[in-house]
Amino acid sequence: MSAPRRTVCALTFDLEEYFQVSAFSKYISRSSWQYYSGRAEASTYKILALLELRQIKATFFVLGWFAERHARLVREIDSLGHEVASHGYEHQLVYRQTPGEFRRDIRATKDILESAIGKPVLGYRAPSYSIVKQTLWALEILAEEGYQYDSSIFPIHHDRYGIPGFERKPHIIETPAGPLAEFPPTTTQFLGRAVPVCGGGYFRILPFAVTRWGLNKVESEGTPAIFYLHPWEFDPEQPRVQAGILSRFRHYTHLDLTQARFIRLLQLQRFGRVDEVLGGLGLLSTTTAAPAAADAPVSLKPSAPFGTFNSVSLVVPAFNEERSVVRLYDEASAALRSLGCEYEIIFVDDGSTDGTYGRVLELRERDERVKIFKLRKNFGQTAAMACGFDYASGDVIVSMDGDLQNDPADIPALLREIDRGFDIVCGWRVERKDRWISRRLPSLIANALVRKVTGVQIHDLGCSLKAYRAGVIRGLKLYSDMHRFIPAVSQLAGARVTEIQVNHRPRLFGVSKYGLSRTYKILIDLISIKMLTRFTFKPLVGFVWLGSPAFILACGFAIFAVNELWRARSAGDSVSVVFFGAALLSFFLGTFLLFVGLIAELALKSARLSPTALAGLSVQNGRRK
Repeated sequence: MSAPRRTVCALTFDLEEYFQVSAFSKYISRSSWQYYSGRAEASTYKILALLELRQIKATFFVLGWFAERHARLVREIDSLGHEVASHGYEHQLVYRQTPGEFRRDIRATKDILESAIGKPVLGYRAPSYSIVKQTLWALEILAEEGYQYDSSIFPIHHDRYGIPGFERKPHIIETPAGPLAEFPPTTTQFLGRAVPVCGGGYFRILPFAVTRWGLNKVESEGTPAIFYLHPWEFDPEQPRVQAGILSRFRHYTHLDLTQARFIRLLQLQRFGRVDEVLGGLGLLSTTTAAPAAADAPVSLKPSAPFGTFNSVSLVVPAFNEERSVVRLYDEASAALRSLGCEYEIIFVDDGSTDGTYGRVLELRERDERVKIFKLRKNFGQTAAMACGFDYASGDVIVSMDGDLQNDPADIPALLREIDRGFDIVCGWRVERKDRWISRRLPSLIANALVRKVTGVQIHDLGCSLKAYRAGVIRGLKLYSDMHRFIPAVSQLAGARVTEIQVNHRPRLFGVSKYGLSRTYKILIDLISIKMLTRFTFKPLVGFVWLGSPAFILACGFAIFAVNELWRARSAGDSVSVVFFGAALLSFFLGTFLLFVGLIAELALKSARLSPTALAGLSVQNGRRK
């Protein structure tokens, strides 16, 4: 018997800029918004890519102010099958408006949104849930202006919003202007109190388990839940506003965890649009919509192309990943299509003994943007990546594993950081889905050692999901397991390196090719990295540094040898040659290292290498000179 289908939870996003939130209204006036750079558009495209990969539809409550400036984005939200609803015009709290001002606010916003998408806007959510007991008059005005549902009344006590004891479940409110469906933010009862489990700061600040427990509890009651987030909650790098302690705590706490937690929730919960959930409950009289205003095909293209690059190459090394490559291609293609720029997907078959190569050839027949290279034997991930890097033609190169544990939905976020000016962006698997003893513990130790030795503060060098400017990566020669040290070497050579949190998924097929046996190789490579990064352009200094202890030992042994000679001659004993031999051996070792340094210095001069040439930062437009 199949398991029962889970209740659909309404998924919503309040589309506004970080500087428009009510918590900052005392510090950022409406007249000063013009001096702030918008960031919500980029975060919204990130959200849309995540939803598209999982074929999930949601409701976006959009500010009229934002829609006026990003009408194309609003149309794309609608064309992708999501619902567009109203969030008011300028994020003005309802209890700070008169009924007349409120009517003008919601009417103007409705007109703006309907002009953009060419269909009726049915839903409304007040900024900061600001329909409270004193402003219930707003519900009648909503019904008069043609809205069919509201999601603004929080059934809790809060310093800025809420009506304690209000009905928790979706229901119909009868107003003098007609019925209006109300979908309150979801709460559950705990020790006699209503506990919010509906997203936002409650999702970020409280442990993830609290949200899961709450949603499961609400579902067990047979009640659909509603969940909300903001695009700015997917933007941990947003500027910090000098607000009060409580406001900063509510706004900035755990922004770096939002995306990983959200992706995890998408895997556990069924989601849908608000109008569809309410329609399924019989609480909406109609959900019909007029044809869209724009005839453009469904796309997920940013309003403006990337400013610093035009093409992307995805490099995927694969070893016995027959069951993974097709699904990986599907997910990666969806993510790359959303970028609005040229792309290619390069698979490097690292000597697979299964049908990996054949599967990729089939993909190549379907899509000319797929390229395949096959190595004669299993040379390892570094060699496979080096092969892909050599043949990549993109201005930016993205690498990822072929086992589906890296999530292609994170690619747009990596590229946004590249577009902001970074040369390398590393993925950080905060919530790894690997075994603790054999994978996670060695990784923690190795990463800590790398940070200590190199001084490069990257948490997860072992994560293959990275983005590189082509000019940086093509200037490096890879060997052994050195691909994981590219960020460290490049940063020490002057490249700008950053990291972002990425999703990490359980392995679905096959077995891991990594384990404790790889750790010693990493330690050996770390010694090489230390030597390379410290003495690459002054090898003589490095070898003198290594040879100096040998010369010091030679001097010490020579002193002991002379002292032994005088003692033996005075006593008439035979002379021990131990100290003489040790002195000569140490002297020859020091001399050998000195000459090796001289040879390396001459070789470097002959090659005419410079730090910029080695780092690859002089390559123009990501193309080989």
